[in-house]
Amino acid sequence: MFGAYLSEAPHPSPHYFGTGECFLWRASVLASLPPPPSADTTDLVGRTTTLAPEPEDLLIPELASEPSGLTTQPSQPSASSLRGSTPSLPPSAPTPASSVSGLRPPRPPSPSIRFKAFPYSGVNEYYAYCEAHSLSVGGGDGRYGLWLDDSLERGVSSTSLTFGNEPLSDEGEKFHVLGVELWAIGAKGR
Repeated sequence: MFGAYLSEAPHPSPHYFGTGECFLWRASVLASLPPPPSADTTDLVGRTTTLAPEPEDLLIPELASEPSGLTTQPSQPSASSLRGSTPSLPPSAPTPASSVSGLRPPRPPSPSIRFKAFPYSGVNEYYAYCEAHSLSVGGGDGRYGLWLDDSLERGVSSTSLTFGNEPLSDEGEKFHVLGVELWAIGAKGR
């Protein structure tokens, strides 16, 4: 998944528009761990962030304060613990994890997501350009950081001087679009 943040909503214009707040981005699911901090990262381009679920997401908030997140069978059974169809255990027997109340069943680990941003490089001011037949973000040397056709079905992504980005698509420079989302934040109606 990849895209662009624009400082202005796309609109037909005879000139490039936008500001240095514009950037290109790419997000992907990690199949393996990121390089260790000691790895040589001097040639990395852009800014990278890895997102992973917090361990607290696995516990119900009321039990998060208990050290282990588990409870044991009370020595004196309460009326509510006698109503279930689970047979009673002797007071000295540990409670099986499946009958511990208050914990969610285990779920598979969530994948980590890597988000990479390509901020404005300062080389040129080809932020965004929109005409009747296409929309492009970033440019220079006859290449676009992101280009979409008027039907939003096909696109191109190359390295651009504006953002110093890598091609955004895993398919190569040319790609087919599966879906497009356009979000306007704080926009006034036109």
